[in-house]
Amino acid sequence: MTEELWSIPATWEWTTLNRLGDIVGGGTPSTKVSEYWGDEVNWISPSDLTGYTSKTIARGAKNLTQAGLDHSGARVMPGGSVHFSSRAPIGYVVISAAPLTTNQGFKSLVPSEGIFNEYVYYYLKSATGMARERASGTTFLELSGAAFGVLPIPIAPTREQRRIVAKIEELFSELDKGIETLTTAREQLKAYRQSVLKHAFDGQLTAGWRKNLNQPNIDGYLTEIGAEVFSEDAPEIPKSWRHVRSGSLFSFITSGSRGWAKYYSDRGAIFIRIGNLDFDTLNLDLCDIQHVSPRESAEGIRTKVQEGDFLISITGYLGMFAIAPKLEEAYVNQHIALSRPKDGFDREYVGYYFISKTGGHHYLNALTKGAVKAGLGLDDIRKFPIPLCSLEEQKVVVNLIKEKLSIVASLEADIQMQLETSRALRQSILKKAFFGQLVAQCPNDEPASVLLERIRAGRDSAPTENGRNGRNSHAKSNKNRKKQLA
Repeated sequence: MTEELWSIPATWEWTTLNRLGDIVGGGTPSTKVSEYWGDEVNWISPSDLTGYTSKTIARGAKNLTQAGLDHSGARVMPGGSVHFSSRAPIGYVVISAAPLTTNQGFKSLVPSEGIFNEYVYYYLKSATGMARERASGTTFLELSGAAFGVLPIPIAPTREQRRIVAKIEELFSELDKGIETLTTAREQLKAYRQSVLKHAFDGQLTAGWRKNLNQPNIDGYLTEIGAEVFSEDAPEIPKSWRHVRSGSLFSFITSGSRGWAKYYSDRGAIFIRIGNLDFDTLNLDLCDIQHVSPRESAEGIRTKVQEGDFLISITGYLGMFAIAPKLEEAYVNQHIALSRPKDGFDREYVGYYFISKTGGHHYLNALTKGAVKAGLGLDDIRKFPIPLCSLEEQKVVVNLIKEKLSIVASLEADIQMQLETSRALRQSILKKAFFGQLVAQCPNDEPASVLLERIRAGRDSAPTENGRNGRNSHAKSNKNRKKQLA
């Protein structure tokens, strides 16, 4: 008896995927035999669908020769077949736009006449959770061909299937337009954030404030805090500002050690890694923290974090940053430079300069031409210019930055909430579609029970390859598979 998961309209029927057409697995020939790989037979694997958003696909990154097909155990399916990734990961869905075959990471349906492939496509999109629940495996979860074949599916009359798909796509199109608008707005906010930081450190943000004040002796101030004026070329700044060498603001700078792995534990001191830093905030992210047992050694003492320390990424993505909050005990790993600022300047002011795309972030990445896996030496962090104004103006700059960025953060949170609502609405549309609530039922539609009976009768009476009657598997010998590609 077919499993019934929820109530459906009277003209619909619960059935299973294997009653809607042929269930087909996939295969992969030896990757060590170059003659098996070429451009004769279209072939896809789940990796071809990573980040893939189109409904249909015609070919993958790699394809087979006829010899490769013959030695793969796979089978060419006609265009219009529905392919569902059954492992690594479970849940990608795509429709073939041309005859193709798949690797063993797919379970596919070649639908019978009267079954609209796009209806099955959207149903499988909505049923990924159910498929995962029915998967098994120790190393990784996999949905077997048998389990895929008995996945329950509510079938609407053929004409209603098409009306449902048309309505889904109409509503999804409206959603996509809204999401595109929200995404554009989010990108514009990112650009505005960087514009605020740029104007903060070229003097424009406080230009009006400076007009009404007598400017203090900036050179005397720099001498007082021991800041070294940067003598090389630097971007233009107000006359009352100076570029100072970054290293003259840091009384201590080091990088962590590689030897911490053996000290990992479930509790203890916080071990700060590069993922705990960010590009857009001065706050340390403590949501995903590795702990270490205390390391009483010179190396442990050297890399111990104090409140107010600057933490700067020096490998991988350069310029990630945080100012350390008050922590009971914390250390940094070897991918982070630990910088201990001197007194006499506003630490948030310099911190914001570090995350400015035209400031510290720019200078650090320019040293390696932005290579993702680049690395910096500690001297690199000591020798770039930081625009410095009076301490009073630094505090004004920080307050203005916070005021403007708090508005940005509020708008970004609102956009994120709307995007999450859009994703939930998408799932709600699919749920209504397969509960029979998205479009009206038409009394003139042929009931799904008649459609399923016709499919069953046709499959039972169709001739097999040996000429006898019986369920038609549509199996073809590898010698004849090339005909499907013609």
